[in-house]
Amino acid sequence: MSELDNVVAACRRGIARGDGPTATATALAAWAVYLVRGPLTAGISLLEAVGGMRALSPTERGQVEVAHAQACFNAGRSAEALTRYEAARDLFESLGDRRWLARTQTGMGNVHCRIGGADKGRALYEAALLTFRELDRAAEGGALRELGVLHTNQGRLDEAGDCLRSALEVSREFGNRRLEGAVLIALGNVHAMQGRPDEALTAFHGAVAALREVGDR
Repeated sequence: MSELDNVVAACRRGIARGDGPTATATALAAWAVYLVRGPLTAGISLLEAVGGMRALSPTERGQVEVAHAQACFNAGRSAEALTRYEAARDLFESLGDRRWLARTQTGMGNVHCRIGGADKGRALYEAALLTFRELDRAAEGGALRELGVLHTNQGRLDEAGDCLRSALEVSREFGNRRLEGAVLIALGNVHAMQGRPDEALTAFHGAVAALREVGDR
């Protein structure tokens, strides 16, 4: 059995015995792999099974909802993703969990940007960044990357470059090669749009190297 198979098996055992902490932790670990390597359907199925447990604490339920929302978003199910993110937001607000609320806001921002609510998406990214800068430096890079992509899509290339360079700094500070690759792709696009092909190629080559290293195809 592969390491992923072992994690999924542990999750299924946790579900069977009503062990919310184990089921949640292993489902989130498995989803992190499915997110990169697929298949999304397997990740969604596992998250659905854990989400159906009565034994989950409010925090665990919120964490599973965030992962399930991300899975739905990646599968193109934006309406369901937003519904799940909103449920998680309500839970984390009631719990006063600002760190997980900020992670939820980042995901909600992605959905709103996809469905045409770019202004709302930007407000959510910026709200999340305020929290991350105070409580979760490692998560700051992902939100900066999303905000940089939004700025790019709306033609604010200088602002995009500033966000993406900051995101790159965070990704390298924490050794997050997958995020580094994603940021370099976005930064390469900005360089290309600014008429700087050599810098764009350097960024794209760096992205390929980073993503190959983590097996993200």
